[in-house]
Amino acid sequence: MTAVDALPDSAEAVEMEDASTSQFQVEKHSWEGLRDIIHGSRKYTGMIVNKAPHDFQFVRKTEESSPHSHRLYYLGMTSPCRENSLLYSEIPKKVRKEALLLLSWKQMLDHFQATPHHGMYSREEELLRERKRLGVFGITSYDFHRESGLFLFQASNSLFYCRDGGQNGFMISPMKPLEIQTQCSGPRMDPKICSADPSFFSFINNNDLWVANIETGEERRLTFCQKGLSSVLDDPKSAGVATFVIQEEFDRFTGYWWCPMSCQEGTWSWLCIYILCVYLHTRTWCVCVCVY
Repeated sequence: MTAVDALPDSAEAVEMEDASTSQFQVEKHSWEGLRDIIHGSRKYTGMIVNKAPHDFQFVRKTEESSPHSHRLYYLGMTSPCRENSLLYSEIPKKVRKEALLLLSWKQMLDHFQATPHHGMYSREEELLRERKRLGVFGITSYDFHRESGLFLFQASNSLFYCRDGGQNGFMISPMKPLEIQTQCSGPRMDPKICSADPSFFSFINNNDLWVANIETGEERRLTFCQKGLSSVLDDPKSAGVATFVIQEEFDRFTGYWWCPMSCQEGTWSWLCIYILCVYLHTRTWCVCVCVY
């Protein structure tokens, strides 16, 4: 009798079951089917991510008398609300290693409605929401300048800003953000704070790049791609906007970037700030120069 013949029936059954390849069969998909699976996975992931706190910013607190070492900013949704808002939490200086610390969520903005009335977004905002797979309302992104404590964000079909930290110190109660008025027609998309000077910020309006001053309200158009025609075929050019393929396949939703530093030209008292942007129709890059 061989060693195999000496095995009990149960052992032989287990061996035969393990040898079966049916459980290792992989379902085959076409390229179109794989693409649909990936898009569905991204959509589900985006919905989960947007409901959880995200876009964190840690800021160190320098006051020696403060019991907290850092203030943590983020976007999140509190239980009574149905829209995303700017929140913050205080991180204490001393934390016991054996204890699990639960941070309390605090509102930065006081009774602020970020969603447009009746949920009416502009066409540009609606298309961007679809490409980002956003399933939530309210403030969905923000720009932050660490040194000055400036926050800039889109809400209610407009732009708003507020300050916390920096030279002004940290707030102890919710604040009311200030709306940035404009003479532009249409929404101001993709707003960004100038890294070298937070008095300036940029945005995209009607597929052209603009720069404005928060303090004075002055606005300047930097590029002149659009001619104001109603047909896209007759007016296809744009500046500072990511293409549909870049947004859809690579999850990049901007087409311009501020230079992180300004440069002083010789002994003159004015400074230059550079912005790198892309022209979509010609697929070329250019540098816009802001002089002040």
